Amino acid sequence: MTRGGVVGGRLTDWVSLGVLTASVPRDVVDEVVAVAGRQARRVGGKLPPHVMVYFAMAMALFADEDYEEIAVRLGETLSGWGCWDAQWSPPTSGGIAQARARLGFEPVRALFERVAVPVAGELTRGAWLGDRRLMA
Repeated sequence: MTRGGVVGGRLTDWVSLGVLTASVPRDVVDEVVAVAGRQARRVGGKLPPHVMVYFAMAMALFADEDYEEIAVRLGETLSGWGCWDAQWSPPTSGGIAQARARLGFEPVRALFERVAVPVAGELTRGAWLGDRRLMA
C-alpha cells in the first residue's frame, strides 16, 4: 500500500516510529514487561506485550488517529524491521483496548524511568544556558 508517496506508509511515520524504536530497545521493553509480570499468556497472540508498549508510545506520536490507524502504522514499521509477522491482520479497537488493559501502566512507567534521560551532555554545545540545561 502506498500512502503519502512512500511505500508502506508516510515518510514522517517511518522517521517518528524509527526514532522511537531506536531510542527504546526491544530488550529493555522485554525486561520491563517481565519485571512487571505482564509477559504474554500464550504464544502467537496478535498483540504481545512488547507491541503494546510500542503502541502506547505511538499513541502519543499520533494522538489524532484512531486505534486501528495507529496499529497499521506501527505494524508497517515493525514489519520493515522484522519485528512483526506479516501474516497478522490489523487488530480491532476492541482487541487493542483489551490488550492495553492486560498490559497496564506499570511497564510503560518503568520503561520511561529507564530510557527518559537527557540527550545532551555537559559538553554539548547549545544545550546549556549558564548552569541550566535547556529543555526545548
